[in-house]
Amino acid sequence: MAAPDHPERGFSVELQQAGSQTGIDVLDLEDTLVMLTQENAPGGVFAGAIDIAKVGVIGMAEGSGAAATLAFERGVSAAAFVAGVPPKNQAL
Repeated sequence: MAAPDHPERGFSVELQQAGSQTGIDVLDLEDTLVMLTQENAPGGVFAGAIDIAKVGVIGMAEGSGAAATLAFERGVSAAAFVAGVPPKNQAL
């Protein structure tokens, strides 16, 4: 499992903010996939141990929108949404 870290967005900060972070979260997930791909190359930490074609994504609450976007628009093969809803104009 690999996950982007959001230290600047603790629970209390999230409660005070208005608006969606979905666009930023999608970029963070894409960056995580890039890192996994790079580290899966020969000489990388994983060196071929990951089948990048079979990567899934899970999003909780606000992150469920990012997970849905990554799955629907970027071709991630599996997605789960926990306590959240997909982004607008997306059907499950």
